[in-house]
Amino acid sequence: VVTIGDAIENNSASKESFPEGVNVEFYEIVEKSNGQATLNMRVRERGYGPGKGETRACGTGAMATAGAFRHIMGYDRYNDITVIMPGGPLQLSWKQDGFYMQGGTEFEQEGLFDLDSKEITRTTIIKSSENKPLENNSL
Repeated sequence: VVTIGDAIENNSASKESFPEGVNVEFYEIVEKSNGQATLNMRVRERGYGPGKGETRACGTGAMATAGAFRHIMGYDRYNDITVIMPGGPLQLSWKQDGFYMQGGTEFEQEGLFDLDSKEITRTTIIKSSENKPLENNSL
């Protein structure tokens, strides 16, 4: 995910069209039937730098991925889609009055950003990628 995502984000066509970078999602279809689908998704988040960009979850990416899936498969065929990411699943629904997203949230990380230097001065991980609590370890 990270290697291919880095290559996509950092190629000249992407840089020209999207100078601030792009998120790159990868998905596979797990199941699809009776207007419902389940997708596995992983995402390489923009701005993390080469080799560092996979995130555990991305709601915007999940919605974009489900929208692309619906476009490919036929917009009116799949109105309920579950997107499973390393950080947990999201349920996405399309109804006449709009789009809906439902899923869990957790506080995972905090940090300090220096506005003058534009650098992160301290980051503390509250949970590990295995979703186990950690001691407040600074990176």
